[in-house]
Amino acid sequence: KNVRKMTSLYDAPKVLISISLACGSWRDFFNGILRYVDKHANWDIRITHEPGDLLSEHIDELECNGYDGIILATPGKIDFGRLCRSSIPLADCGGWPKLRCRKKNIVHLFGDNTGIGTLGARHLLGRGRCAIYGFVRSRFDMEWSHTRQSSFIETVLAAGRKATFYELPAGRTQGEDISNIRDWLVSLPKPAAIMADCDQRAAQVIAACRDGHLSVPEDIAVLGVDDDAFFTLHTKPQISSVIPDHAKLGYSIAAELDKLIKSTKSSSIPKQLCIHPKGIAVRASTK
Repeated sequence: KNVRKMTSLYDAPKVLISISLACGSWRDFFNGILRYVDKHANWDIRITHEPGDLLSEHIDELECNGYDGIILATPGKIDFGRLCRSSIPLADCGGWPKLRCRKKNIVHLFGDNTGIGTLGARHLLGRGRCAIYGFVRSRFDMEWSHTRQSSFIETVLAAGRKATFYELPAGRTQGEDISNIRDWLVSLPKPAAIMADCDQRAAQVIAACRDGHLSVPEDIAVLGVDDDAFFTLHTKPQISSVIPDHAKLGYSIAAELDKLIKSTKSSSIPKQLCIHPKGIAVRASTK
């Protein structure tokens, strides 16, 4: 019996998951993957733990070592051209435009960033009339952040209200960035309502409010995304947050990759799936 178990483990599909588990959202995502694997698959999972590089030589090694699948969540440096030429089934969770040229054995699955921005705007619009509604992206230039900002601004303007966003200063340190956010917040007409693209950024906005002697939520209402308890429950005041369904995202991406791995034919039609947010956790920062 033990020999049979060992044999099944050696025969299990080998899957690389390029992911950082430093934040709660990615840990929820990873739990979703594990929930699917525990129920429906017998994968030999290898994890990078920190953003891992996928350069040409690394992808060569994966192919030589018989890897059966890759989940690309939070990678480091990527050779997109080499990854597009690889035949290893690939699950893309980042929506990288350079992966769109790959036409076989790939699935794109991502959170509904348009829906997240829209839901956030509607929540702040429903809190009472503010003089202006603003959006703050992360310091890193990410497509998902731009998408959330665009849908937020569009929703606010469609409601006939004033909208703005924080212009990211180029090449500044984090300390300088917080100072710039403080100055920007002070300059806004009050009361103002601000959505940040994630909870960590929302916590930085609240810190900038304190530096500018602005009250939250009386002067500035603040909304985050991810419902990451590390930030939402331990910031004063506690942060209201849009709740993406990260666990469902992980479960679904594992299910789709499993289909690619088990398929006897390579898929020539890239599949795209979108997981909608669950709702909003309302706390003191927007009350």
